[in-house]
Amino acid sequence: MLLSLVKKDFILVKKYALFMAAFCFLLPVFFLSRLPEFAGSLTFFISVVYTIFLLLQYVFLKEYQSPKAALLLCASPYPRRLMVLGKYVFCLVLYAASSLIYWINTQIFPELGRFHWEMAVLIFFMVTIFYSLYIPLEYRLGFESTKVITMFIIMACPFAAPFILQKGAVIQRYIGLLPPMLFYGTLLFVSLTALVISACLSVCFYEHADLSS
Repeated sequence: MLLSLVKKDFILVKKYALFMAAFCFLLPVFFLSRLPEFAGSLTFFISVVYTIFLLLQYVFLKEYQSPKAALLLCASPYPRRLMVLGKYVFCLVLYAASSLIYWINTQIFPELGRFHWEMAVLIFFMVTIFYSLYIPLEYRLGFESTKVITMFIIMACPFAAPFILQKGAVIQRYIGLLPPMLFYGTLLFVSLTALVISACLSVCFYEHADLSS
């Protein structure tokens, strides 16, 4: 059931999935040719955020435009809980796909540096903390009420990303006394815990939402 709901979300975004895949591939190449000092983890962070955010937003938009579809799904054997969890799995699949594309980029363009698991965990931590806050807000306030947040994120991400990564590097340096496995294992644990709490909140909000209004 859950996989069917995830497949449904990918069907909704199929027109834009190829475009976002090209975006993930070309963004590091563009930075490498124009702004090589910013190529690397910054481009990986931006491509992951934009890919997940824009495709997830499109799914929410289509559901907002077709409220009867949500009612029909709720009347089917699919429980609301799985409909919400499908969004989280959808985001995780997009993160994995973005990571794979960036890894391919590093194999073609060694100047980007090595794609290592520490980078993947650090970016995963920053991205999941953001989406752990954003998705419950979407279910609590609705698509119409979160449009301002959407526009702010789209405009602010390129400017905020260097600052976020810089602060992440500072924190990493201060905690560098810890064994790497312990540090990154803690980040991964916090990320997964945040996702679980966020999913519980989203399920609670959606199960009590009035879809008929």
